Amino acid sequence: MNGSVRRVPRKGGSVETVFSCGSNCYPVAIRLDPANVYFRATYYGSNDAAGQVQVVSKSDFKAHTISGNGSSNYQYSMDVEVNAGVVYWNWTGSSPYGIFSAKADGSGFRAVDTSSDSSWYTLRVDDTAVYYWHSGAIIRRLK
Repeated sequence: MNGSVRRVPRKGGSVETVFSCGSNCYPVAIRLDPANVYFRATYYGSNDAAGQVQVVSKSDFKAHTISGNGSSNYQYSMDVEVNAGVVYWNWTGSSPYGIFSAKADGSGFRAVDTSSDSSWYTLRVDDTAVYYWHSGAIIRRLK
């Protein structure tokens, strides 16, 4: 399996590959803002990028990792959201588990909320707050 993120130019034309993660991987949880494409990938086998938040520039297709968490070959229900140049994601692969954020350039990494259990789901963000499901409750955290 060769996973990739692809697009068709707005004015038409051939399909372009924005990012390819090679064999034994597939991108999940994709989001966009005016400048970038954000996603997370699952890998079969060992790979340091597993579960990390990746950002790809729409202008030149250059990719880099922005999440500050460790790697994890197995995560479930991976989410990613972006709002006002800040990307948010859930981390369920290893402790500390929780909701994290960073600026699109990778700076400003911070934990929004963490705990010792891995039940962090359904992440959503708007202009004022971060919303998510954790341990049976819907949580709202002001930015």
